[in-house]
Amino acid sequence: MSATADEPPPDPPQREAVWEKQIEDLYAAYHRVVLRKATLAAAGCTADGWDATQHAFIKAWEHMQKLHLNEIVNWKGWLIKTAVRHVLFARRRHSRHVVLEDSEPTDDRILLEDHVVLKETYQGMMEAVG
Repeated sequence: MSATADEPPPDPPQREAVWEKQIEDLYAAYHRVVLRKATLAAAGCTADGWDATQHAFIKAWEHMQKLHLNEIVNWKGWLIKTAVRHVLFARRRHSRHVVLEDSEPTDDRILLEDHVVLKETYQGMMEAVG
């Protein structure tokens, strides 16, 4: 995914074209696995998974443009790590702003006792039928 050491560095417009091709190749090769891992890290939330996947590929694009950095050898691992970290940091940021509700349940909430009664009634009906 990079030029060999013997080739001279391309001029800026050619570099942009090379980076664009590299990011397209990376996306085609790894976007599914990155999305899958990010969605798992987001507890199954696909929207958060897509957000993290997009973030990872933007970071890859930015990384490619910094020529003084070492080249990444394992892009798949780097993309997954970047996406999962994005999910974890975003969840940590959102968890700090949890709104506390009143301790008294409102009328529209199902209480634990109601759930137990419903479960026992259902089990009784299943025994009578079965």
